[in-house]
Amino acid sequence: MPLNNQLVQIWIDLPGREYQETLQATPLSKSLFRIREIPFIADQVNYMDIVRCQEAGETPRKVIEVFKSSGYSTIHLMFAEHTPKGQIGQCLRVLLQKKGATYRRSGLRAFSINIPPEADKSSITGYLEQLKQSGMFSEENHDVIGAFEQARRHLDYLMGKRPELQDGRVPETEFDLSSSDQ
Repeated sequence: MPLNNQLVQIWIDLPGREYQETLQATPLSKSLFRIREIPFIADQVNYMDIVRCQEAGETPRKVIEVFKSSGYSTIHLMFAEHTPKGQIGQCLRVLLQKKGATYRRSGLRAFSINIPPEADKSSITGYLEQLKQSGMFSEENHDVIGAFEQARRHLDYLMGKRPELQDGRVPETEFDLSSSDQ
């Protein structure tokens, strides 16, 4: 039984990095929390997992273990710079409409795909493998970008700023997910 419906921030260490990812969670007890956000960088936890956090007075709530897995899984994607916005939108439509996934976005090209437990994971990974073979994804990943750049891109996106690309173009930032696939 939740203590309340209030969301709080918890922190998770990212192995090999000098920073942590913060995630929104619902308190279930003094040390147990249910993750209510799709992790963007961390791959140790997933949406709706119940995690145990350290119980140290004034220090941040830092995840020390996954207490109970939710069955959700997360795939991190980075689309290549040359991938047109329309193709990215089409990919997202397929994942949302046909595959049952949801996503979290940072900047223009970085996404975390949340896969529910009942989804056909082999179908999703097969679809993403096809996209990878077609060259839609970048060789870089979220780790290469770094936490500061991710935070800046996310803040710019939330504030409606459109970054200028190297060739001087200003990219479109929104995707039309309402149209159907051909």
